[in-house]
Amino acid sequence: AIRRDVVRAWELRQSAQYAELGGLLAGLLQDTAVHLETPRDTEQAHDAVSAAVHAHNTVSSLLKRLEAFEMAAIAADRAFRIARQAGDGLLAGTATLRLANVFLSGSRYAEAIETAARGADDLSPGAGARTEEIVTFGALLLTAAVAAARMGDAAQAWEFLGYAKSAANGMAGEYAGLCAVFGPVNLAIHGVQVATELGDGREALRRAELVDASRLPATLVERRSTLLIDIARSHDRQGDYADAGATLVAAERLAPLEVRYNGVARSLLADLVSRAGASGELREMAARLTMAA
Repeated sequence: AIRRDVVRAWELRQSAQYAELGGLLAGLLQDTAVHLETPRDTEQAHDAVSAAVHAHNTVSSLLKRLEAFEMAAIAADRAFRIARQAGDGLLAGTATLRLANVFLSGSRYAEAIETAARGADDLSPGAGARTEEIVTFGALLLTAAVAAARMGDAAQAWEFLGYAKSAANGMAGEYAGLCAVFGPVNLAIHGVQVATELGDGREALRRAELVDASRLPATLVERRSTLLIDIARSHDRQGDYADAGATLVAAERLAPLEVRYNGVARSLLADLVSRAGASGELREMAARLTMAA
């Protein structure tokens, strides 16, 4: 039952169903804590550690989206400590990924790069590595790439993205599991994000044309929404305000709660509705998000 709820929590996070996720997580944290303290054999003990780590990772991810960064970091640290105490390097890597993403969203970019790079070094999957190790390694590199881009370090950002591309070589499709999301399409989406963060709207839009989001697993609604938000930002930078608005509206239709709790999307919306000629759809969207249009 706990394993089922852990997977369900992950699916709710990836599909940006945050209200339902919050209701599930409160009980799940209590259940995993009790499960950890219950005597069991070795296999059951590992299941308990895995459930606790992934539950705390999901809590951290949700709190990060709600911009409760300090609490998100505490949850990620708790996951890391549980994994390290159990001696599970992969689970420790997944918790490190979550912590790096908290630093990234909290504008602590140097710490995000340091944490992600350290996590990737600790994993360093070689020949015969498990898929989960490769995808966690790749996701850590993508996080570092975005952090470098937000710092304005283009060379480092593209270098990290290149390392991630090498890690994705040989993957037939996307991996979307409890450890991380990684694969050729997610890599391409991060290429759009890196270009967007570097302020190169033209390059971001060029890369976006090459992304086939239909190849993503259906669960990854948040990923699709993030792509649309970055496309909208790049249209805005190019002065294409109508296209920016239409794309942002599409992102909200796809994942209403993701846009509602995404500070970058809200900031873009506020800018767009302040301009003369803002569409009725944009103004209705602003009203839904209780913003002054």
